[in-house]
Amino acid sequence: MARSMVKIDGGSDLPSNPREHAALMYIEMIKSFVSGRVFHDAELSVGPRLGMKILSAGPFKESQRLGGQDWAFAGDTMTGQKRLDNVHSLLKDVIDHNIAGDYIETGVWRGGSSVLAKAVLDVLEPNSQRISYVCDSFIGLPPGEKKLSNKDAGWDNTPYLEEVASDIVANNFIK
Repeated sequence: MARSMVKIDGGSDLPSNPREHAALMYIEMIKSFVSGRVFHDAELSVGPRLGMKILSAGPFKESQRLGGQDWAFAGDTMTGQKRLDNVHSLLKDVIDHNIAGDYIETGVWRGGSSVLAKAVLDVLEPNSQRISYVCDSFIGLPPGEKKLSNKDAGWDNTPYLEEVASDIVANNFIK
């Protein structure tokens, strides 16, 4: 199905159909919320350091959040804007090409990426029968000392990444 687009000053394309434009605005709002970008200066950038009991947090840096180079303080995902855009784009492609199947995320932390995926499916395929699976141990991280990569050592010893209760993740879908 061909979609009509409007070229906006500056070069970006937006849907000319009001319903599609509203759906895009809603999805962009969800991305902003789950990433914590919606909170602007009230959000913090948490320094992603593995194996640290105490992490440093500083003023929010939009450029780091866009590339996924920090961790959210108030947001519900560690996924940066570029990867959230990718989740949106891939799900849109699946819907546009009538590809069958469900959605699954494993290792969800606070569940923000899955919240976005559910929002995309709800607005782009309103009567969908797709199921969204949100998987995690909800009891913390398994040992990370397998020495597959030196970068992996200590990730299980980072309290910020550890257990997020399943009811917190469920409530993130509600809010």
